[in-house]
Amino acid sequence: MAATTSSQPVQGDGLPRSIFVEEGAEVHDVPISVIRRPIPSVLDENKVCNFVQHIQAGDELTPIEVMWVEHPPGSHYYFATGGCHRWEAHQRLKSETIPARLIKVTPETLNLYMGASSPFYHLGREQASTQQASASAEQATASQQ
Repeated sequence: MAATTSSQPVQGDGLPRSIFVEEGAEVHDVPISVIRRPIPSVLDENKVCNFVQHIQAGDELTPIEVMWVEHPPGSHYYFATGGCHRWEAHQRLKSETIPARLIKVTPETLNLYMGASSPFYHLGREQASTQQASASAEQATASQQ
């Protein structure tokens, strides 16, 4: 993926536009085919058409934010839950890539944001079951003494 560095504009309140990505974060041209969007979008058709026109005109739009999970090590997964209008505009234009800032997160963080829609949701449930079984075994041992 190609990367460029972009200064991050601030809003009128002086806060960065993203709470996830630090100023100067690299912008990557991420292949659309690798990004999963598990949560259905509700689209404003006028907004999508406006983005299509800007992309066709060569205007630089704010990159979407993509959560990047490496689990297990060496396996990379990319998830986008925002930027649905820009995403749809690129889809309609049959773009191969989309400008994105990558946010590296753990499977547990992805579970927090996506709940049961996360492909790693079972990991959190397995870990909770293991912890519960360990606590039950410790209680049984303590009561036998």
